[in-house]
Amino acid sequence: MSAQPSDDHELGATLAPEEALRAEIYGLLAHVFAAGPSAQLLGSVAGSNVELGVPGDALGDAWRAFRQAATTADAAALEVEHAELFVGTGRARLSIYASHYLSDSWREHTLVELRDELAGLGLARQPGVTQPEDHLAALLDVMRHLAGRGTGDAEINTQRRFFTRYLDPWFERFGAEVAIAGDAGFYGAAAEMLMAFCLVERQAFSLAE
Repeated sequence: MSAQPSDDHELGATLAPEEALRAEIYGLLAHVFAAGPSAQLLGSVAGSNVELGVPGDALGDAWRAFRQAATTADAAALEVEHAELFVGTGRARLSIYASHYLSDSWREHTLVELRDELAGLGLARQPGVTQPEDHLAALLDVMRHLAGRGTGDAEINTQRRFFTRYLDPWFERFGAEVAIAGDAGFYGAAAEMLMAFCLVERQAFSLAE
């Protein structure tokens, strides 16, 4: 598990099955929110022939807007934009950590419980990664990993439990804050993609119960 996912995402290039594509989308979003995406990743998204949903469908529309945003985005500018939004000098404009959005009664215990959860899953923060484990990119990367483990009942239950506990309570609020940030052009589109995808995941996990 890492808050700095690898940079080798080729969305849908060799992952045709629906479950593999889910994992790839989690990985893509993890990379985008970990740091400003590279020119290689932007080119992969912009040139992707993957279609999600249909026109008028929230996920499909969010994906097409995100893909369009990638065609005009500049990697160097996005590195600065990411830092201004989520890192800042002293205090970021927006928080990208789960613990910021959780109730006071759980906030102080989030990292302790999350670290125990990750240990139980056989995951740990990679050496050299400085961000806490409740960073959005790290949580999305965990979901990428879990989605790649299979689709048996046990695997789906593990995915649902992790998603419900660590992403579901706050992804909508976070996404809305990013979407309305004054200069968050590319990241506004990324936030809409995040919200649309996670809403689909929420519904799917609900139906799988």
